[in-house]
Amino acid sequence: MGSVSAIATTLLELHVGFWSAYLLPLIMFCVGYAVLVWGKDRYIIKPPQGGVIGDCFRALWIAARNGFDIDKARPFALHNRSRVSWDDGFIDELKTALSACKVFLFFPIYWLTYSQMLNNFVSQGKFPPPRKQPPELTLP
Repeated sequence: MGSVSAIATTLLELHVGFWSAYLLPLIMFCVGYAVLVWGKDRYIIKPPQGGVIGDCFRALWIAARNGFDIDKARPFALHNRSRVSWDDGFIDELKTALSACKVFLFFPIYWLTYSQMLNNFVSQGKFPPPRKQPPELTLP
């Protein structure tokens, strides 16, 4: 409903005015807030149980110290098992996440070239090419 309101907002601005185009999102936000307040007793709220980010960094640190072998961070491969709070399934999910993140390696290259392209267009448009001086006219 919220994504469809973007179409309705532009049509309201065109045919009615800006006040209605801003009133529609305000009403949608109020409805969403009312639903959250009304249903707060029906939500299942679980207490926080710690973060997975710390475990990921610890597992990656263990893998980096062992020649970047992520299997060395498995609980059975470690000598002191009481120090780790993860299991083999966690390491499998971490390997899957790392292999999926390979696509993000190309993002910096893309954004650098895209930004450079925009800078080049601005630089080329800022300075016009020098004009040739017309030849001097001599009167007879």
